[in-house]
Amino acid sequence: MRNFVAANVGISSGGDQRELCPLQARGRALFSSLLSMQKTKKSVAKRFKLTSTGKLVRRTPGFRHLLAAKSTKQKRRASRDKLVAEGHAKPLKRCLPFGL
Repeated sequence: MRNFVAANVGISSGGDQRELCPLQARGRALFSSLLSMQKTKKSVAKRFKLTSTGKLVRRTPGFRHLLAAKSTKQKRRASRDKLVAEGHAKPLKRCLPFGL
């Protein structure tokens, strides 16, 4: 049983190296511009929305609980959606090939 578990995890006892899929390759980012994605990355689709002008919109963090301790100004500003910075938006847009 131990050898079976070690083989599934990718730890090899016999010295044979498994080939990693391109998304798991070492030194390569998950959202790098080198990979062409055709599937929608669901984790990105759940958190971001693409506007009609092509910008990404995100929710403001810290607006789920402990709202009594936050000021009215904090709550008012947190209720608005924010635009994602251009540097962060480029790799995220690649994860939304169909513009969800």
